Amino acid sequence: MRLFDTVIANPPFGAVARTVDGPGYHGARFEYHAIAVASQVARHGVFLIPQSSAPFRYSGRRAMEHDQGDTEYHRFQAGTGIALHANCGIDTSYYRDDWHHTPIATEIVTCDFTDTAVTHRRRSLATVTQSPTRSLIRAPRTEPRADPRH
Repeated sequence: MRLFDTVIANPPFGAVARTVDGPGYHGARFEYHAIAVASQVARHGVFLIPQSSAPFRYSGRRAMEHDQGDTEYHRFQAGTGIALHANCGIDTSYYRDDWHHTPIATEIVTCDFTDTAVTHRRRSLATVTQSPTRSLIRAPRTEPRADPRH
């Protein structure tokens, strides 16, 4: 059972230092690691990611361009079973002048984490661990816990 209905995030972009990989993804893009971890705790996800990491181009364009993503996106999708989908039509380039730093072309992607067999398998088997003794996220327990009152 998932803890949340939806995860909404603006994760750090690109090659960010981390101590562990997201489940199923071992590449350099931190946004994909964040999405993979989110798939362990929620049924759906909405993420603001760099346009180059999305499998489509909408923001700042005259029309939707479905380019199906680059090699790294395909690696992420194959390893996790997670597909990134276009949002309902929000053009993030409208907010380009509101950035505090150099603006980055972004897209809002949506994910249905309940949609794939890989997700169901990962939910029952996967554990994201930081060290052998400290777990960040674990699959739900299937056996009953001992009652601490006895």
